[in-house]
Amino acid sequence: MVWFFMTVALILMATAVYSIHNRQKLVEEFTEEMKGLIQEAEVVKKDFEAIMENAVLLSDDILKSLDERLQKMERLASSQNINQPAKSRLRSMERPSRKALPFTIEELRRAHPSIIVPRLWNEGYSIPEIAEILNRGQGEVRLILNLQKRREISS
Repeated sequence: MVWFFMTVALILMATAVYSIHNRQKLVEEFTEEMKGLIQEAEVVKKDFEAIMENAVLLSDDILKSLDERLQKMERLASSQNINQPAKSRLRSMERPSRKALPFTIEELRRAHPSIIVPRLWNEGYSIPEIAEILNRGQGEVRLILNLQKRREISS
């Protein structure tokens, strides 16, 4: 009978060792899979960072190009303002602290807000006036100006 109990004990111990060994093997396989996933995630993260960096550079280039075009249009409009009749010039003199709007209101509204809002602000228009001219909310105008300030600070 002792031999029977010893045999059962031996079988139980062998089963326990086998079970522990299998669990260790599963844990090691799982750990290796997780390490592989982490490495893949790091590669994807680097790819996304590169894409975002390229997007920022591209948007900066587009903004510069649009700003240059806007300046050309302003120069063209100001040269046309010189040739305007006296009544038109009187309207632009109504606001002595500001430059006259170089474009019609409709042209300003069609322009991209991130370009035209800072320009109007720099020309002396207040946030409520800019919002009214562009038919946009004052909060949106403030947001655009704050983003422009942050962009200038980070540059």
